This record gives sequence, C-alpha cells and structure tokens, in this order.
Amino acid sequence: MKHPDRLRRPDAVELRLVADLALVVMRLQLFDLLDLPNDALSPFQSYGDVNGVVRSFERNGLMIDGDGKFIP
Repeated sequence: MKHPDRLRRPDAVELRLVADLALVVMRLQLFDLLDLPNDALSPFQSYGDVNGVVRSFERNGLMIDGDGKFIP
C-alpha cells in the first residue's frame, strides 16, 4: 500500500499487523450484523485470530494509539 504523496513505504511488519487486525475486526462485525447473541462471540474472542493478533503486536513490541499511529 503506497500513497503517491508519501515517499516512505510502510514498514512490512506494521502493514501485516494492520491487515491481520482489519480481518479480525471485519469478522467480529459479522456477529453484530447478524445480530448473534453475545455467547456466540465468546469462543471466537478467546481462541484463534483475536489472540493471535494480540500476540503478534506484543511479539513485535508495537501498539497503536488513539490516532492510529504505531507506538514502539
């Protein structure tokens, strides 16, 4: 992903983390769109993708602030 007005290319690790996070958010939104009960969401949150994305951020020592910027 490259913006023509920015010379620097995004960091590959940061780009991968954002892509993984976006995929999890999209999947979580399906629970809301389908009006599924909260107990259907619990197994999804406690296993697999959600924990994997959190661990990936932790493993790389990164966080995202309220403005969407990475914090090392």
